[in-house]
Amino acid sequence: MKRHLLRASVSFGALLLLLGSCSRHADLLDDSNGGIDLGPSNPFDEAELVDLEVPRAPAANVYAFIIADLQAAAGVLPATYSGDDVGRASRGAALALLAKVYLQQQDWANAAAAAGQVITSGVYSLNADWKDNFRIAVELANPESIFEVNFDGETTPGGGSVHTLFSLPDGYPGGDAYGIMTVTPSAVALYAPNDVRGVGGAFINSPYVNEQGDTVVWQQPPGPAYIKYLDQDNTQNLESRSWVAQSNNWISLRYADVLLMYAEAVAQGAPATAGSALDALNAVRQRAGIGPAGALTVDEVRAERRREFLFEGQRWFDLVRYGQLDAAITEKTGHPPKGPLFPIPQSERQLNPQLTQNPGF
Repeated sequence: MKRHLLRASVSFGALLLLLGSCSRHADLLDDSNGGIDLGPSNPFDEAELVDLEVPRAPAANVYAFIIADLQAAAGVLPATYSGDDVGRASRGAALALLAKVYLQQQDWANAAAAAGQVITSGVYSLNADWKDNFRIAVELANPESIFEVNFDGETTPGGGSVHTLFSLPDGYPGGDAYGIMTVTPSAVALYAPNDVRGVGGAFINSPYVNEQGDTVVWQQPPGPAYIKYLDQDNTQNLESRSWVAQSNNWISLRYADVLLMYAEAVAQGAPATAGSALDALNAVRQRAGIGPAGALTVDEVRAERRREFLFEGQRWFDLVRYGQLDAAITEKTGHPPKGPLFPIPQSERQLNPQLTQNPGF
């Protein structure tokens, strides 16, 4: 049943990036102009790997396929693991991803129900220290971790979350650092001075005195630089960072996301199935040191998602769900966007001539 969760995760990513998701883009979701190739009913069965040149399926079919996979996985996967199995796909991972799928469809009631099941399971809690989410010593084993792509820097040479290397300022001591990620002024402005996720948490200013007492000055990127993924308690991260051997995991799902999905769904009108949604929102805020919100509103939840998940790969999907992606891209680039969809790779269309290209490409 782990395969059902993994297949659903891949299908969900393809649906959002290659198809689109919200009712705002309903013109992309009909039979003639949307959907992705679902392929055989069981792609793990070699006997079915024939006649793969099939047309794109409607988005509704793809969502039904994803939801069925996740419901099947949640029904049989264990709640927890022990020993060497820690980190495998769990019931909580299936339910958390299911909540995300429902949320992206704006099915608020089912999103709240799925997130609520994770909350009431009692398996997960927020790390007391926000930075523990990114510390190698407690990867997979910390109480906030729900699902991660695991790298150990040894058995997967050339693997590892290279966000650490991309995001550190150029010339940062201790190994590879490329300085190619920019922290925008609007991102800096999100954080109050006492927010642990702001300066010194997600990003740093030049000059910066690191854990080893070195004063670091940089020109690239201009302005602040991300430090979110650098584990300053890990010798390899501090002294021998390398493209071919990074142990930093990529975090796919963590409990703070579940709390904020629940808060968003309830703020949008869903029944509260797991206690106060305002308490869920405020648990994330108070862990960050910024104090509670006075009321549960959609705008409060959206602002908190941006602060909590800065540079964690959530923003694009959130903006699509809010119907704000086009405006955000235009504001940032000055160019009219092509919409929420990436182009279908031409190499894939050559392999399957029945794949239609997305609008604008």
